[in-house]
Amino acid sequence: MESSTALGDLRDRLPPALSRLLEGHLKRLPLPEQAAALMTRWVERHGTGLPESSFLNLLYLAASSEALFLGLMRHPEQLPVIGSQVRAGAMGREDLEAGLARLMLTRRWGSPAEALAAFRVLQTARILLQDLLGVLDFEEVTAELTALADVLIGKAFALTYQPLREELGLPLWVTEDGRALPCGLTVFALGKLGAGELNYVSDVDLVFFYRADGVTDRGHPNASFFGAWAQAATALLSGPTADGPCLKVDTALRPRGRDGELTLSYDAALAYYREWAGLWERQAWIRGRPCAGDVESGAIFLAQMSQIVYQPYAFSGIAEQNLRMREKSLARLRRMGELERDVKEGPGGIRDAEFTVQALQMAHGQTDRWVREGHTLLALSKLRQKGILTTRKAGALASGYVYLRRVEHWAQVQQMRQTHRLPGGEEEWAALARFLHEASAEEVRRRVSSHRQALGMLFRRTLEELGEEEGGPSGIARLTSAEGMREVLRQARMPDPDRALPQLASLYQSLAPMLDRPARRQHFRRIHYSLAREFESAPEPYEGLCALQNLVSSLAAESGAVAALLDRPRLPRLIFRLVSRSAPLLLDLQRWPFLLDLVRYEAMRDLERRLEPPGGGRPSPDALRRWQKELLFLAGSREIVMGESLAFSHQVYTRLAERVCDAVFAGAAREVEEAEGLPHGLLSRELVLVALGRLGFGEMHPRSDLDLACFKRHRWVVPEEPERSARVEHRFIRALAGAFTSVTRHGALYDVDFRLRPYGDSSPHVQSREAVLDYFAGPAQLWERLAYLKARPLAGERELGGEILRGAWSATYERGVSAADLTQVEELCSRLGAGARDLEAALKFWPGGLLHLDILLLVLQVKSRLAPGPGGTAALLSRLEAAGAVAPEQRLELFRARQVQEAILHRSRLHLERPPVLSRLDGELARLEAVWAASARRIDEEVRPKGLTAQWEASRRAVREIAGRLLGPVAS
Repeated sequence: MESSTALGDLRDRLPPALSRLLEGHLKRLPLPEQAAALMTRWVERHGTGLPESSFLNLLYLAASSEALFLGLMRHPEQLPVIGSQVRAGAMGREDLEAGLARLMLTRRWGSPAEALAAFRVLQTARILLQDLLGVLDFEEVTAELTALADVLIGKAFALTYQPLREELGLPLWVTEDGRALPCGLTVFALGKLGAGELNYVSDVDLVFFYRADGVTDRGHPNASFFGAWAQAATALLSGPTADGPCLKVDTALRPRGRDGELTLSYDAALAYYREWAGLWERQAWIRGRPCAGDVESGAIFLAQMSQIVYQPYAFSGIAEQNLRMREKSLARLRRMGELERDVKEGPGGIRDAEFTVQALQMAHGQTDRWVREGHTLLALSKLRQKGILTTRKAGALASGYVYLRRVEHWAQVQQMRQTHRLPGGEEEWAALARFLHEASAEEVRRRVSSHRQALGMLFRRTLEELGEEEGGPSGIARLTSAEGMREVLRQARMPDPDRALPQLASLYQSLAPMLDRPARRQHFRRIHYSLAREFESAPEPYEGLCALQNLVSSLAAESGAVAALLDRPRLPRLIFRLVSRSAPLLLDLQRWPFLLDLVRYEAMRDLERRLEPPGGGRPSPDALRRWQKELLFLAGSREIVMGESLAFSHQVYTRLAERVCDAVFAGAAREVEEAEGLPHGLLSRELVLVALGRLGFGEMHPRSDLDLACFKRHRWVVPEEPERSARVEHRFIRALAGAFTSVTRHGALYDVDFRLRPYGDSSPHVQSREAVLDYFAGPAQLWERLAYLKARPLAGERELGGEILRGAWSATYERGVSAADLTQVEELCSRLGAGARDLEAALKFWPGGLLHLDILLLVLQVKSRLAPGPGGTAALLSRLEAAGAVAPEQRLELFRARQVQEAILHRSRLHLERPPVLSRLDGELARLEAVWAASARRIDEEVRPKGLTAQWEASRRAVREIAGRLLGPVAS
């Protein structure tokens, strides 16, 4: 149908009043011919019985967006509702939520996706009409579009939660006092949605982080629950309907992009952004905000993220990064032949305005919190208020940004497609002019060209002012000069820059021969400035610098090792972080340089997936030791760089020891069976390796030894051959102990202790079931009986181990605990405490220490006749509370006391080369506090590294007081 015919046909169908209204508004309509054709379709289907206000709403919608008009035609009963909303002005989130609820209740929908998509179409039509009619200005339009998206996202997550809750259970996380609380997911918006200035048609950039790792009340990992929830909600938002998808969700801004996990815990996400994210990834979080889910916890996360986003950067690095990002997008447009027509990514486009503002925020937000603002126009205002931008520059950026955004809006609303193309022909420019209320197409062209020139110039000039030319050889020479190095040492507040200068110079001399490529020179600049930040935050920066310099010097003999430091510019600062906070990790790196390759986000993040030994379960002794050293290094590095809970560390060190024990037991059994000509698998059926102590209770630390016992089913391992059986048992124990303690180029595995077997050192290393049960029914002392309450089968014939342990436990409960038993144990503790010479021994053996607390809990377990169970000390405390053996407040006090003492023990082994001797305890504890506080910590860390001496004394006092109340004066 010809356009003139369409207008004529519409006039013929309209009553005189509406026809006059059409004529009065015809010249203002962006696309009058399109409006006529679409209005004719409406009249044919629904007639002309329209109020004038409804007619005008339809007319302007038809003249601007065919897609939204057709959407309203699919839901004609909503026209009066939309009309009343248009007149009312901005709705905001609360009214939008109420409107969505009404829409879902007043009609039977085929699926929730249909209702959400219909609401999105209807409300976008309402907002466009308010935009066209001048009811809302640009900022109000983008705020309404943002609120609409927030409501839809929130509803999608609400609708998809309950089915997963019923299937997988309620996600939980454990607080510092051992309580399990519901764990929430926060949906964070980035990009224009995060800034509160969404387009009519735009992907919504979302990332999903949850409060903490843990499991649901049905035993599923939190990560699995939240990953499934995010997938379900995203699918609901993105699913096809008659009105199209509700929203197009883009999750590519999550850590590691599309290769990364869909959901992460807060702590894992913070560690990624703190240590591994590129500057551009952190810059994206200038516009981050929680938009759905657990918004309150999301605010806590954002407070932590703000420190990471606005950490100290070289201004030149910020400028270079933004220039590189812009050039990348421009190069793509050149290849497509769209360089000049793209109003967003093209030269002088919207992106130039955004990157200009964000670069200034990244630079000045480091020291001025006022300019940390996600909304572009508000950020411009704040930068002007602080004098960072002149009034003229801020005005040029704001007016250009708003004008080009409105041009972009017109490109999108016509067919509701995500496009940024400028008009092509004259008629297209004329339609844009009418949408913008401009006098002519030529005027629009002129203003678009003027704004683009201004924005492009401001972008280039701003980055030139931020940047300095340091990437070439002359710039490197300045950085490596004595004055350049002194400058960075002074900026880092190094206590004595002249003392540190030779160490830094030596480090740079090791790197200098490799600076033959532009990329490596650029990486060197990053290393230079990142080390300055590390020096500033290190508790002992000079000692850390010396350690780093010595390590790099020792790497010179390793092929490619020094070059790797320049090819991976994050590596030097992370190495400094590790060696300045952990003497054991420094020793590991000096002994085994191959560990450097593990200083990567992927390796640390995938630590748990690596907890399977190499070689298909039959690794060689050397391969087993190398694998163990890699896992121990990763566990310690992850704690320092990423931050982990004590419970997680216990779990990792315990699982590692379990895998090693299983492999060693199997290897020793094969070795002896082959040497003795025994049937394959005989020893695995006749023997069981039992774990006691920390390994038995699942609470291993770095450098923990293994308390083990080995039992057999019958009197003889080889039936009716006592001499051969004795030889086999001796060879097996020797092979077992040798596998643990013999040293290869990758060190030993563990120190092992078999002294907790019945009768101790005076008895055979392998004892029969009958002998063990006779011992526990007879001469076993209380401390031995209590020790076996923490035992569990570890390798070999586990059913046999379970049977033996249940018999020992039964004998322990039958014998009970007498006053004489408690006196004997108290005397033992006194002797051990009196012999303590260092921090570890004091933590374990002093009154109110870890041994005292263990005895208290195990005695209460015997008195309550509670069967041993999994979960370690925290689980035992909960079972004792449920049995009424301890009051809730006592459980909490004992849990906190245990956490303090365990944390100090764990951290001393993680950070210090050897336990501090008691004569220097105060100074060493202060040093431990400093390196602990300078390491990564969880948001909900159980024990704070402040006032450790006071915390330790208070914890011991609490244990003594509660023991006195529960067990009497002897126990206190």
